[in-house]
Amino acid sequence: SPASGQAAGPLPHAGEGFGFGHAHPDFATDRDGARYAEPRILVIDGEVSSMRELMAPLALATAEHPLVVVAAGIHPEVLTTLAANRRALRLPLVAAVAGPRERVRLAELVGAPQVTAADLRSGYLPEQSYGHAGGWSSTLKRSWVEPA
Repeated sequence: SPASGQAAGPLPHAGEGFGFGHAHPDFATDRDGARYAEPRILVIDGEVSSMRELMAPLALATAEHPLVVVAAGIHPEVLTTLAANRRALRLPLVAAVAGPRERVRLAELVGAPQVTAADLRSGYLPEQSYGHAGGWSSTLKRSWVEPA
């Protein structure tokens, strides 16, 4: 189990709720779902089609500032690789797929623009491409974001 050996307890569902959850069970940090304090949030207006597109953002994922990636779509092979890295390496990461209205609202809430697939392929995203939140929690079906 991806969350084995981790403390169990109810998720604090604080902040604004969204109708999408994390995209794979292995993103869970405990038995109740995923939760992180002070994450960087990357909102992508398009599909993530290769791991190469996420190399620069993944390099920024730290215990102090985990990375949350919310995209219009994530290729199944990319999703599987991200989930395996989260599980095996304990990479502080959550990936989710959301519709257009939810991505727009999330970007507003965390103070970030939506980046395009072309932006990702460039291999460089400036710091202002990332939003910030006070907290993130999610299940497979829902997410909650506390403003920074």
